[in-house]
Amino acid sequence: LLGDVCDPDDDNDGYSDDEDTFPLDPTESIDTDFDGIGNNADTDDDNDGYLDNEDAFPLDKNEWIDTDSDGIGNNADTDDDGDGVPDISDAFPLDSTEWFDSDQDGVGDNSDAFPNDPNEQVDSDQDGVGDNSDAFPNNPAYFLDSDQDGMPDAWEIQFGLDPNDPSDANSDFDNDGVSALEEFIAGTIPGGTLDVDGNQSYDALTDGLLILRYMFGLTDNSLITGAVASDAIYKDADSLQNRLAVIAAMSDIDGSGSVDALTDGLLILRYLFGLEGDTLIIGVLSADATRTEPSEIEDFLSRLTP
Repeated sequence: LLGDVCDPDDDNDGYSDDEDTFPLDPTESIDTDFDGIGNNADTDDDNDGYLDNEDAFPLDKNEWIDTDSDGIGNNADTDDDGDGVPDISDAFPLDSTEWFDSDQDGVGDNSDAFPNDPNEQVDSDQDGVGDNSDAFPNNPAYFLDSDQDGMPDAWEIQFGLDPNDPSDANSDFDNDGVSALEEFIAGTIPGGTLDVDGNQSYDALTDGLLILRYMFGLTDNSLITGAVASDAIYKDADSLQNRLAVIAAMSDIDGSGSVDALTDGLLILRYLFGLEGDTLIIGVLSADATRTEPSEIEDFLSRLTP
């Protein structure tokens, strides 16, 4: 047996004593950070403040992260994310998918739906209006709500409501017990259905005739004589004219951009008489109609007769 004086590896750990920081401890041989704790027991070998199991360079106190996994630590690497843009010119040096931020809003141009507008970054419904400005960010059909009543301006105008009056959110023009706001949320019509007289039914010889007369410009007694149902809720000319004004505003049945008695009015009357298919539309479509198929007309009218 050799005594320690003669033994070149006193702890028999495979490291010669002159290379072994712990020549008498077979479990340790190196102490990278010279803190008196061997690397096997030391949880931070290079003493850089990052634990070895989180340190990409556990034996280099000058490095601990390698974002692009290229073997060069971020402190020495001039392109940390490996996107080809030097860190000094990269607005996002640790994100390989981004490097420029035109509007300096913190969102890279590649991810920013509005790269030149610092107030907008996302357009959830892809309607061209950013979510921060869009009152209905998940509905591509609407974006503006001037009176902030929860109903879009375009929808209110379509159904005869006032986009600058928030109180009409609680209105119930069709007297069905459901407010206008609730109708919008449910996707139903808030008022001005083809049930003009409010008796909860659709009749050609009452509702249809009233609509047609109104479109021809008749008012007062000329409007209502012989055309009001016996169980009508709205019977006098004034109340019926108010309801008809709303109905007329949304009665561009053939989508021509205008409402006309001899096209839209006759389409409504025929529909309420039960006509379908070509019989419904023949001879009564505007020259500039955009809804020209019977199925399109019937679908539109069905929404006015819920």
